[in-house]
Amino acid sequence: MQDINVIYERAKAALSLQKNQLAIKLAEEILMHNPNDEFAYYIISKSYFNLDQYDEAEKYIKLALKYSPEDEYNLALYSNILLLKKEYTSALNISDDTLAINPKQYTALFVRVSALKYLKEYKRAEELAKYALSIYPNSDTFHKELGDIYSETNQIKLAEQEFLKALRINPNDSVTLNNFGVYFYDNKIKKGNKTALELFKRSLQINPNDKTVIENYQTCVQKQNKLFVICKFYKDEFEYGISYRNLLILALLYSIFIFNDLSYFIIFVIITIPSLIIYFISNLFIKNFNQKYNIE
Repeated sequence: MQDINVIYERAKAALSLQKNQLAIKLAEEILMHNPNDEFAYYIISKSYFNLDQYDEAEKYIKLALKYSPEDEYNLALYSNILLLKKEYTSALNISDDTLAINPKQYTALFVRVSALKYLKEYKRAEELAKYALSIYPNSDTFHKELGDIYSETNQIKLAEQEFLKALRINPNDSVTLNNFGVYFYDNKIKKGNKTALELFKRSLQINPNDKTVIENYQTCVQKQNKLFVICKFYKDEFEYGISYRNLLILALLYSIFIFNDLSYFIIFVIITIPSLIIYFISNLFIKNFNQKYNIE
């Protein structure tokens, strides 16, 4: 049997290298020597967390907390697990416990900002993210969080600035690339669909199995295809002149495919019908006038 300290070092190394199954196996060996070893439970929990198996991660972090209830790293991991399980209020409570032990605990600050953001408490989330950046000025994570917050609150320019700051610090963060892509797509920025597609592609090159990014990419491609349909109609129908019928169809296509809202089509009709009525009345008057005075 290997020396327990050697197994510890191997388990920590495996965890740091994201060799999660190996880390779990080695931590289980440690528990055979000492069933009350809280750090072994932490290693197993963190490994399951990395594997996106949050129920298993929660089970083992609770065991770690049983033997070390005031360990800031155990508490921080637990709050992060709850965040990803979308239990935002519970995540906030555990992050509070963590920050009571260490007010500068990085993971706890991140969890708290994210949970507040998801609970739509944007002002508190913004203030906390700025506080976190005063402690960790080179953190791309908190710039990304601010980008999300500003995007959700329609502060478009500020959102773009924060996403760009995050990408300058870490240009290969798949989450930031995805969220920046969503920013371009959702806010209907000029050439936003094309830019969003490029950002989603870059994100998938880094993390090709991210289901959220895959869905965003597919949605963007579908919109691109719909734009192609509209452009083809425009080319085919408008090549030989513009008619009110064509304008109506084009407005309808834009309303359905691009804005997903028929109210835009209704507004177009309301705005254009008075002009159309005036046009027809004028034409009728001119026609009658010409007939009356035999003007060709």
